Amino acid sequence: MITGGESYYAILRGAHDYIDPKYPDNLSYYKNGGFGLFSKNYYIDTHYGARGRIGRQIALMMDLASKTNIYYGIGIDENTALVV
Repeated sequence: MITGGESYYAILRGAHDYIDPKYPDNLSYYKNGGFGLFSKNYYIDTHYGARGRIGRQIALMMDLASKTNIYYGIGIDENTALVV
């Protein structure tokens, strides 16, 4: 589960599995996942196009692929549905 971050800082500083109060715009994520409503091999990012989050998706995918078995990311917007 992504807990925060901006694309610029995600590319610049990478992804972190903790929130650093000194750098609140860093990309951070909860390493144990979110609600568990979807497969454990994917992660989902919301407000994707509207907030320009492709940079943070790329940075997070690179980090997660090297540390976990998560290799797929899905970006959805406000008016998007994901049917599984």
